[in-house]
Amino acid sequence: MFEVHNKITVMSAEQARHVESAFSGAGHRMAAIPGFKEFHLLKSQDGSHYLVRVVWESEERFRQWVKSDHFKQAHSGQAGNGTNAELSQYEIIL
Repeated sequence: MFEVHNKITVMSAEQARHVESAFSGAGHRMAAIPGFKEFHLLKSQDGSHYLVRVVWESEERFRQWVKSDHFKQAHSGQAGNGTNAELSQYEIIL
């Protein structure tokens, strides 16, 4: 399996509300995507950032999703929201 983390840094309460709103229901929306396994949105204890965790059946399934129309729709309107994102990818071995 394959796991992707997207660390999203927020600088204000408004940005935090935007992140929470944008990801509300994301797991449900992604349930029909081939290879999708799990979605989690975590908030740091100090509220400075969020961690989006998505588990995929394989790296190949993740890459297919990134090229899909669903991905494009899910990420439209992200430019200019003032947040900073950092992507990390992992192979799940245990």
